[in-house]
Amino acid sequence: MLRVYVDTSAWIALQEPRDRNHRKARAALLDLMDRETLLVSGWHTVVVFADGLARHYDQRTASTVVGKLLASPSLRVEPSEPHREAALEMLRDRGDWNVDLSDCLSFALMQATAITQAFTYDRDFAKARFGTIG
Repeated sequence: MLRVYVDTSAWIALQEPRDRNHRKARAALLDLMDRETLLVSGWHTVVVFADGLARHYDQRTASTVVGKLLASPSLRVEPSEPHREAALEMLRDRGDWNVDLSDCLSFALMQATAITQAFTYDRDFAKARFGTIG
């Protein structure tokens, strides 16, 4: 079964009709579902997405949207904590990437779980040599 990491930028594009990538994201998600792809996100990614929803809309909307995500049988949310040291090492040692800790957590999680592709609109995943969908 194909496994694809879903980044915050994809969750935002899927949720927000005014996002410039909204239509592309919906088409990409349909394609991934047609291929029976398991979507994977880190808990940190869900937190960043929920925080953005709460700021842009309100807490109730954030709670509802995230609740639906977490209930999806097509999504597995992985804990971020086991990847903390690897992420901090990337942040320290890969200054040429110019990425944030959240991205480094995603990269470390992807490496540890042998996921090679991300559903994202964030170019930083390419810096870490992951394939992107979106």
